[in-house]
Amino acid sequence: MNLLNKALRRMSGWSRTTWCLAILMTVAFVLIGRLAQLQVFDTFDLEKKNLLQVQVDRKLQSPRGTIYDRNGKPLAMSVVTKSLYADPKMIKQSPQEIADLISPYVTMSKENIVKALQEDTAFVWLNRMMDADKSKAVQQVIKDNNIAGLNFVEESKRYYPNGVLAAQVLGFVGTDDKGLDGLEMVLDDELKGGVQQEIVATDNKGNAIFGSVLSKFLPDKGKSVTLTIDATIQFIAERALDKAMVDTGAKHASVIVMDPKNGEILAMANRPSYDPNNYNQSGEEAFKNIAVTNLYEPGSTFKPIIASAALAAGKWKLDTVYNDKGAFAANGHIIRNWNGEGYGPVRLLDILKYSINTGMAEIGTLTGADILSKYIRDYGFGSETGIELPGEGAGILYNPEDMSKLDVATMSIGQGIAVTPLQMVRAFGALSNGGAMMKPHIIKSYSNSQGDVTSTTETSVVGQPVPAETAKTIVDILEKEVSEGGGTKAMVEGYHFGGKTGT
Repeated sequence: MNLLNKALRRMSGWSRTTWCLAILMTVAFVLIGRLAQLQVFDTFDLEKKNLLQVQVDRKLQSPRGTIYDRNGKPLAMSVVTKSLYADPKMIKQSPQEIADLISPYVTMSKENIVKALQEDTAFVWLNRMMDADKSKAVQQVIKDNNIAGLNFVEESKRYYPNGVLAAQVLGFVGTDDKGLDGLEMVLDDELKGGVQQEIVATDNKGNAIFGSVLSKFLPDKGKSVTLTIDATIQFIAERALDKAMVDTGAKHASVIVMDPKNGEILAMANRPSYDPNNYNQSGEEAFKNIAVTNLYEPGSTFKPIIASAALAAGKWKLDTVYNDKGAFAANGHIIRNWNGEGYGPVRLLDILKYSINTGMAEIGTLTGADILSKYIRDYGFGSETGIELPGEGAGILYNPEDMSKLDVATMSIGQGIAVTPLQMVRAFGALSNGGAMMKPHIIKSYSNSQGDVTSTTETSVVGQPVPAETAKTIVDILEKEVSEGGGTKAMVEGYHFGGKTGT
């Protein structure tokens, strides 16, 4: 019996060991099989599921090139900001609760935040290019309330450190880094940095595992541009404009400062204006660069152009005497002087210095429509200057074949035609530059991302509308206009200024 019991106990022990081994081997086979299924057979499906938890094809825009003034002062630059996005599929709290927490710091309304967080998507923007204090506040809210599904990505934002300074010249950039006006629009291809598509993996709260990757693209930013603008002169011009707007109650005003020897624009300012950092708070009227786009009747400021044409063509001489009786008749119409008076015997110096309409009408009609039209077009009126700015106007001139005596007379006092402020500056620049007319330009040079100058704008002579002797004669008269005539307010002691008053 003892032998039998021992045998039975031995067989029972072996059975338990074998049973345990069998169980362990079965579990091992199951795990190996499952692993094989995941690694080999279900790989494609699992990758698809994984991709649903990452941001696919997120476009990252590297910074735009900087715009500098002629002395290297930044006028437009790119700064790295944080943009807030959400993955609605990862949201744990209610959309309304999250909206209540973050709405004080984002531009989107509570209602729109709720709608965005309810969308059937893995990615939705909540606030692009946030101010630093706002993004920090939202980061703290996310941390304090353990909010899943909200995260930031760094984006390049355009910043204009001088606010309204040269606003219409610079233009502005939209949220998708596209230049929408001014030089930002014209030079969009040159200034814009590269675009990179990036897949950013996220954790179970929707937070980017590797964070933003914008920094590695910084060396690939766009070209930088140096303008001919001098920020100091620009500031002085804009300050003078602001004073003029207050003193006169004008609706619009414009100032252009150009070096007549090379055509470089040192300042170009307009009123009304706007802050390109907050362009969405202004309207189309403020965006207009009226210095190059708007057409207007030049009035008496056009008289030196007519006078120079008559002198150059030999139709009038400096000592020719005109007996002004205060009225000039043309096609049944009477042209009078601004004060209604007659000046008696006058020469060209007096006609320009006192802006005598009748004398200019006499000079113009004696010179004739064909000759005047030729010289006016030689001065560049009726055609664009070709400056590197959008929306430039060409102007409106008469067809000389259709002009009556009245048309010639009114054109001679700057009426019945339309020009741009920039065209007038170019023409006066020709007079002050010995008759040589330069092409206006506002871009001085381009530089690559390493700061090396790659190209410069060459000085370009675009015409010689009148001989140097004629130009000097007119300039001497225009100096008398400022020192003795109607332009005495422009006189500065110790300096020679030439100018022409006009209405």
